[in-house]
Amino acid sequence: MKTKKTNVRTVIAFAMCVMMMFAFCACGSKSKISKNQFKAKAEEMGLTSAFIVTPIGVDEAAIVGKAVDGSLVWQAEYYMFSTKEEARSAFEQNKEIFEAGSGASTSTTMGSRATYEKTGGGYYMYLSQIDNTLVYINVPDQYKADAKAFIAAIDY
Repeated sequence: MKTKKTNVRTVIAFAMCVMMMFAFCACGSKSKISKNQFKAKAEEMGLTSAFIVTPIGVDEAAIVGKAVDGSLVWQAEYYMFSTKEEARSAFEQNKEIFEAGSGASTSTTMGSRATYEKTGGGYYMYLSQIDNTLVYINVPDQYKADAKAFIAAIDY
């Protein structure tokens, strides 16, 4: 026979599990952006759009970055694929390339969202895939703070 104390503990434990589930779901609820939103956010931050020929197999692409004396000193790349499987494949291929170098890294996968971040060899590397989009950043360490500010601004 259960006591009142056991019932209260069970209810409290169940309530805590439900709250944690909502908290975890909220953390992974980022939504993808379009190429134009990517470029608009970059312009708001004073970044420059660069010309890019859309690669074969990619529906849309954009490159933005910080220009100094007319040259990009760091850049962020945006790609929209036809399917989320194609985006995940591109994510995994670039992740493997980044992992080949030295440095500390973190990786998270949750549903149709995956992120990978690494600092090493004098570079800051970041990948983020949401649904069928991919953001790719590989910049010299000195621009890491700028890149992270842009990542936060686009919420990737």
